[in-house]
Amino acid sequence: MTSCFCFPLFPQLSHGPAAQKVQRGVPSAEQEEVAATLLTRPLPAEKLVRASNLKACKVPAVVDCICEGAEALSIFEKARYVTVGSVSSDGSCPWASPAAFWLTPVGSSIGICFATPPTSQKALNLAHGGRTACSLSIFESNAPLTRSHGLQATGTATALTREEWPRALLGLHARFPNFEGDVAQEHEHMFSAMEYILIEVVVDQWFRNSGVPVTLNYECAHLVPFSMGSALEPPPSIEHGIQGADVRDSNEELSQIASSIVGQAHQLTVASVSHDGLAPWTSFVKFWLVPVGCSIGICFAVSAESPEAVNLIHEGGRRPCSLSILDSDAPFLTGRGVQASATAAVVPRERWSQALQGLRTRLPNFQGDVVQLHEDLFISSGHILIEVVVEQWFMNLFTPTKFDHRVDVTLDFESVYISPFSTGELLE
Repeated sequence: MTSCFCFPLFPQLSHGPAAQKVQRGVPSAEQEEVAATLLTRPLPAEKLVRASNLKACKVPAVVDCICEGAEALSIFEKARYVTVGSVSSDGSCPWASPAAFWLTPVGSSIGICFATPPTSQKALNLAHGGRTACSLSIFESNAPLTRSHGLQATGTATALTREEWPRALLGLHARFPNFEGDVAQEHEHMFSAMEYILIEVVVDQWFRNSGVPVTLNYECAHLVPFSMGSALEPPPSIEHGIQGADVRDSNEELSQIASSIVGQAHQLTVASVSHDGLAPWTSFVKFWLVPVGCSIGICFAVSAESPEAVNLIHEGGRRPCSLSILDSDAPFLTGRGVQASATAAVVPRERWSQALQGLRTRLPNFQGDVVQLHEDLFISSGHILIEVVVEQWFMNLFTPTKFDHRVDVTLDFESVYISPFSTGELLE
């Protein structure tokens, strides 16, 4: 059993705390294990191990639970950004967008805090009075095929009053450990001048991407710094010198940047909302491109019983959703990302062969029928395919006059180079 040295996060406060060919519909255990890495949620444990090990794997040992929590804490510690899932006040439109975060004391507990312009979509969704349901996601957009680690959470958010700011900004001391002066007060003045608001999130439950609940001990967390400098540096030129540029003149360059971000990503975050419009949910999925009518969309596989599947299944047609791509461990103020408003629908079984064609680009050197293999695997594991049609892509820019603001960008999938999940001849 490993232990961690816990220290006060807020010293100013006193509270403690193989792939071979297979017969149709009969994939091998090894192939199921590898293909599970393409799924939002891995197959149940009993499908990921040999039959002789089933009995031993049904009940996890205490040490397994400890290791699960330790690994989850490590993922959390490396993150500078968290993708926030929210929903409009009428419950109709979910939205996913990243935010640089720090920890903040909330009564006898610890929460997550971030600053945002009051006109941002997440602010409009989360700051309309009282505590509002939200969802969080931490992930790597270009995680290798066989390594896909991340965290998700459900929680509630509230906009803080100005009187609460000094307390909420205390966590910035850990993000700027070498700052000479009062970093909390410096940010209070800066956020006030920019007319930003602070949003505080209290997490109800963290989950691994396997769907397993985990507990994070925030007081054992050693968060990576935003900066090791002794003073606050001005925001760098965002997106290769576009900072302050006229959007009309830079739209082509922005589109090229957006195309590069999407092309290099293996995963993206999908925000959906429950059918009653009350509970947003964020999940990260490995995706590929798919033809949708005369256009091109995004496709991914999810367990039919997952929250995202339940949210996106709609007998009457398409359901609204939102997409976001930004690495949670991206460098502070220089991370590049995109968001999108979109609609999703379940792919009918008779169209699966067509919808899975995009996997040939993701696994270009695979020896065998990669489409048939994954169709068999997804069917046997109880997964469904979701196709997403993007309505509009967005990027965030920082300018001296508008500060952090969102701009529309055009993205043509036909011109996007999609990077492979793997260049191997076999699923390793």
